[in-house]
Amino acid sequence: AYLVAQEQSGLNAIYLLAHSGLETGWGTSAISQNKYNFYGIGAIDSKPAEGAFDYTTPEGGIIAGASWISINYVIRSWDTDAYIPYYQPTLDNMRFDNSWHQYASDEAWAEKIGYFAQEFYKFINQ
Repeated sequence: AYLVAQEQSGLNAIYLLAHSGLETGWGTSAISQNKYNFYGIGAIDSKPAEGAFDYTTPEGGIIAGASWISINYVIRSWDTDAYIPYYQPTLDNMRFDNSWHQYASDEAWAEKIGYFAQEFYKFINQ
């Protein structure tokens, strides 16, 4: 499912795996188990289960969630002009930003995902 998500969304499968691992406590969260929401989409800190998007299958949650992140945070076609694209192709651009968060309220969110992705790459390249 992560490879299909990578193909359809344009986002790296290892990033997607690291992101979903962080957001779900490696698959232990109620949102991932009950709603197949692996990226915390729509889950606000005060009431995560209420706003979290609900997907019908685990594969659907992985693939559709990746596409949602791509469209809303990374490759935002609605946020460009003829001269300067405002794409956000890095975790750093999705991070907590001076008291206003873009994707997650955790100030170390991007660093944690980056760490997990790096560990996956180390494992793969052993």
